[in-house]
Amino acid sequence: MTDKKLGDASGLRALAESKFREREGSADFDDGRLEPDEVKRTLHELRVHQIELEMQNEELRRTHSELDGARARWFDLYDLAPVGFVELDGQGTVTEANLAAAIMLGLGRGAMVARPFSCFVLPEDKDILYLYRKKFSDPGSPSDCELRMVKPDGTILRVRMTTSISRNSDGSISWRVALSDITERKNAEEGLRKALDENRNLLLELQHRTKNSLNLIHSMIDLSSMAASTPEVKDSLDELGARVRAVSELYGLLQSVTSYKTLQLDEYCIRIAEPIVGLSWMISLAVEAESIEMPVKNAATIGLIVTELMMNAMKYAFPDERHGVITLAIRKTAVGALLEIRDDGIGLPDGFALPDDAGLGLNLVRELIGQIGGSFMMEGTGTGTRCTVEFPIADHGMA
Repeated sequence: MTDKKLGDASGLRALAESKFREREGSADFDDGRLEPDEVKRTLHELRVHQIELEMQNEELRRTHSELDGARARWFDLYDLAPVGFVELDGQGTVTEANLAAAIMLGLGRGAMVARPFSCFVLPEDKDILYLYRKKFSDPGSPSDCELRMVKPDGTILRVRMTTSISRNSDGSISWRVALSDITERKNAEEGLRKALDENRNLLLELQHRTKNSLNLIHSMIDLSSMAASTPEVKDSLDELGARVRAVSELYGLLQSVTSYKTLQLDEYCIRIAEPIVGLSWMISLAVEAESIEMPVKNAATIGLIVTELMMNAMKYAFPDERHGVITLAIRKTAVGALLEIRDDGIGLPDGFALPDDAGLGLNLVRELIGQIGGSFMMEGTGTGTRCTVEFPIADHGMA
């Protein structure tokens, strides 16, 4: 009797009938020797066995139903997951792929299986995949990787791979890879980066043009100063030129740094002070400066304060072509910074008090210091004059 006949009910019945006839004709078969009690016991056993078979059949139906439910849940969980799942063998060949992975790559599900995973990766990123697999085999190495994959129509897909390694019962290695489509996020990031670069370039161009314009204005003021008819006019033009230079130096410094929020206060003040002292060959500059970072938004104000105080010292501390030194000191304080400009000139008269109606320069200093919440003091030292400005430095995040 063939296996095919065993597979259906009529074949099974025919086989049973045949075997019964064979036994009936054998010497061992004797149906006349059964006693009534034996018949009853046999009948009982047959009925109990029938009930057992019915119970087993019911259990099989219940198990089959549970398997159908589990298969449906597995389909929902695995195939309809929002990420692609791919299993690779130790050589990197795809052995299993869910429906989401196939849809993600624009392929039929069967088109992924038995093919090297690398064939779906953009050629330029295959080295990334190779190094990732090599590093991930080492203990403690990262399990995530970003690379580009390519669809059959040539569309580029950016994915994040999250991988785990398992060892099979035969000792072989399997890679279980989750693929997340990050194409939209990466495109958005690149768009933002491009916009940021464009804005940065526009800002640099604006700073460059502003500096050039200020330099042009400063050059015109210098020409006017050289042609001034009186010393008073020349001094006024030199002061105006120094103010323009203070702002121009700010833009020049911003072009040379990477941050657009902060700059080095000490470097900026030195760049302002040096050309002012250079107006006279009889006066030299000394610097006592600590490195201090401050918000760009307040830098122009500090630059103008330095300009006014330096010009004031140049104008009044060294009359009659007197030689001297102006010291620029910058140091940190508990709340911010202290700016000190002192000279070894003729000093202040006894009992000096800063009047409310001081000159244009000092009044401008007071106004500027008020804008940054600072304090100002001007005093004689016995060997000259000292002007002190103390001011807070705002948090960089507020700049």
